[in-house]
Amino acid sequence: MRKIDVKKIKRQEACIWVFLVITLILLVLPLAVRTYVFADGEYRTARRVALYIYTYDELPSNYVTKSEAEDGSVQPADGRMIGGDVFAYEGAITALTDVRDLRECDVDYPEGENGRGAHRLVYAADGSQVWFTDDHYASFTLLSPWSLNAASNALWISFGAFLGLELGIAVAVCIFGDGKIFLENVRSVFIMGLIIAGVILLFVPVFIAFWIWYAAQRGIKDKASPEN
Repeated sequence: MRKIDVKKIKRQEACIWVFLVITLILLVLPLAVRTYVFADGEYRTARRVALYIYTYDELPSNYVTKSEAEDGSVQPADGRMIGGDVFAYEGAITALTDVRDLRECDVDYPEGENGRGAHRLVYAADGSQVWFTDDHYASFTLLSPWSLNAASNALWISFGAFLGLELGIAVAVCIFGDGKIFLENVRSVFIMGLIIAGVILLFVPVFIAFWIWYAAQRGIKDKASPEN
């Protein structure tokens, strides 16, 4: 009868737990750092407005055209943003895109000033491209859907790569090591993981309720403050 190496089994089980924890972290992080926008939301920063255009093919609800604003040369007094007018300054952007049906909108109004600042988005009317300029159309940077959530997307790739690494290690251990003991350890840790996941799921309704409340409070803050 073969002698069982208890220490080896414990080390193997500990490694499985470490990999499980890292996997859960890499699963949660992309969701936590991701930038979200919601229909009918009010947004003012370049990133969120650009993401809203890509998502809904239109500007957020807090935007008005120059003709709709009382004075198109300054920030609207009611905290709204100016945008949606046809882009009239072709300049440098003509060498960057073939799209000619372009619109413009203000973003990132300077705090404590009446002026509209120099930050703008120039976007295709169909929402297919969004460009950012911080020098009033002298230069442009393309804001792609990927770049707007680059950190989250990179973490998703890391998550997939780590899953592949885990699978490769598991296959290698089963082929070259004691596969039976390894699979027993995996099963026991997996069962414990399911129990933990079940306990977490009990708090999902509470989490959802909190998220709805938080989003509502954030929406109120966005409406009240041009900084966001």
